[in-house]
Parts: sequence; structure tokens; C-alpha cells
Amino acid sequence: MKARTPRLIVLGFLSACSISPIGGDNNNNNGTGDKSKWAVALALPRSTLTVQHGSTDTMTLTVTRSGGFTGAVTLVADMLPGAAVTLGNQATTGAVTSALLSVSPYTGSDVVYSIPFGVHVNTDVDNVRLDTMIVLNVTRKNGFWTTAPATMSVGRGGASGPTRVTFTKTGFTDDVTASLPLFNGAPAGITATFSPNPIVGDTVTMMTVLVDASVPEGSYSVGVRMNGGGYQGTAPLTLTVTAAVGLSMNFATNPLIMAKGLGNSTFINLVRTNLTAGITPTVTSTLPTGVTVSFGPPTSFGPTVSMSVNTTAAAAPGTYTVNVTSGGAGVPVVTIPLTLTITP
Repeated sequence: MKARTPRLIVLGFLSACSISPIGGDNNNNNGTGDKSKWAVALALPRSTLTVQHGSTDTMTLTVTRSGGFTGAVTLVADMLPGAAVTLGNQATTGAVTSALLSVSPYTGSDVVYSIPFGVHVNTDVDNVRLDTMIVLNVTRKNGFWTTAPATMSVGRGGASGPTRVTFTKTGFTDDVTASLPLFNGAPAGITATFSPNPIVGDTVTMMTVLVDASVPEGSYSVGVRMNGGGYQGTAPLTLTVTAAVGLSMNFATNPLIMAKGLGNSTFINLVRTNLTAGITPTVTSTLPTGVTVSFGPPTSFGPTVSMSVNTTAAAAPGTYTVNVTSGGAGVPVVTIPLTLTITP
């Protein structure tokens, strides 16, 4: 007995489908009476199967014979990519026969999709057969699906730049807490911060990975983990720890000269070694009265940052030293002096 090639002929719900044969066969064991009236009908309880990844949905298919046909019936289902399809508990003889259709999408995916597949009623009589379609809807399973970088490199004693981490959550609305678990002996000197954390009413957080200077160079297995609503989801991350980070800074213009009541600016050149983290410069000396300093951007991930100095009429003419120090997670501490000259 050979199943016919599936024909995509119906995309909707077929509660009772039948095909009447044209002519008959010579095997009287398949029925009685006028063979031209032999037929089968397939009843489906619904037109779709809806199932989460890693779960199973079932339905009972019922075949009814009519017109004097009493032959054996076999149900066959199409194979599906990404899901296991079985037809079990088949009753092949009798006026009404049935089978249990089970569909189980494979785990390890977050893809939501719909796909039609065929179910075929086969008999020994060539023209007493039936094809129909069922639509499989696959949804996310309850819990998390986290999207984060698969790889990352950070120098010893340094930190990554803020990295976007997104996730989906299905089946709950609770707040979510992010963490960085360590696997396969990854050293405790690897940590991470997340902003915000916990994540309330959103599905995005910014992650910064920090590597202590004591961590040896090499590749380590860590993860980006979300917890909430009784569920947990972890995305694997391979972290490569490179040579120790380094930083040197210098002013593009030094000394900086301005008349009191006016302003001037310069650039700070940031020379990085294995350092990708954001550098936040601050003034670490006491400024003269009437003098203010600002940096743009406040945190730089590039090779420079601008420094603007403004004075008011209250600033006393003279020469001053303004110390600027680097800051930020995983950023080496470097201090450089700027000579500031205020003229009358």
C-alpha cells in the first residue's frame, strides 16, 4: 500500500470531507453493493493544531465509510521540518475508525510560525481515498528567550562597552532580573552589571562585562541569564580575555589661555590598549573661583573627548593647574594636568 503524494488542496477547516470513487475494483472483500457509491469521510475536531515549542498538541481523526464500502483504512500524515508528527492508536477496520494525531515541535527555537501539512486516508481501492490539510501554529513556550552577543573580548582589568541585551517573555508579566553565570571553571573575576536591573515593564537592558586584572588570558564560557515569574532563560556567551588594558591621555592644547569672562576648549586624546569601555573624565583638583569645566560627551567610547573651560568676571587672572582623571568601569586611572592661564 503506497501513500499518494500530498496535494495542497484545502487550507481551511474540513469538518467532514468525502470523495466518491469513479468505478470500483474487483476485490469484493472491500465492500458490497454498487462500487461507484463507495466512499470515505474524514472528520476533524478543528482545523488547526496550536502548540508551544517543546510541547505536544493532539486531535482524534475519525474516518466514516459509506455506500457499502467496508475495506481497511490507513491514515498517513506528512512529515514536517522542525516537528515530530505521529498518527497512533489507529483502528483500521469497522464502519467508523479513528487515529490520534500528535504534533511536537522540537525544542531550542523561538521561531513562531504557521505551516499547513497533509493528512491522507488511504485504502486498497484506488479511487476511495481522501486528502485534507491541517494548519500547525507553533508559539513560544512559557519563559524566556534571550538575545545577547555570542562572543565578546575584554582586556584584563578592563570592561566592555554597554551591550544591548533583549529578551522575550511568554506566560507571565513579572519583573525580570539579569545576571552573568559562570560555566566550566570560568574565574570569579568575571562579572557584569546591567542597567536597568531589575527590568520593569521592558524587555531591554544594557550589559557591561568587567574582567578583573587577576583573570588569565583565554576564552571562558559564561551566560546572560534572565529570571522572573518562576522561569529562567540563559543565552551562552564566549568571553575572550585579552592582554591587560592600558590607557594614556594627553591634551591637544596645553596650556589653555583665555581672558576672564570668556571661555576656550581643547581635546583630550585617549590612547587605548585592549580597552573598549567608556571613559568618563572628571576634574580632580580644586577649580579657581569663577571657572567651570565640562566634557563632551560625558563618557567617550572613541579616541577623544572635548573639554570646555568657561570663566566669569569673578575669575582672577593667573596661571592654574587643572587635573583631569579618567573614570569608568574597568578603566585604568590616569591623571593629566592642564595649565590654565586667565588674562585680564
